[in-house]
Amino acid sequence: MNIAQAIYLLDDALNDINLPFHARPDIMAVISDLEAIKDKIK
Repeated sequence: MNIAQAIYLLDDALNDINLPFHARPDIMAVISDLEAIKDKIK
């Protein structure tokens, strides 16, 4: 799995209505970290 796929899957998880509200900030933080890594690789 590459970084873009991981970001896509995590973004889908954010849109899941069954996701606990307290988990959203953690997932957004991971997405942000992955995007930063992706930008460094370019």
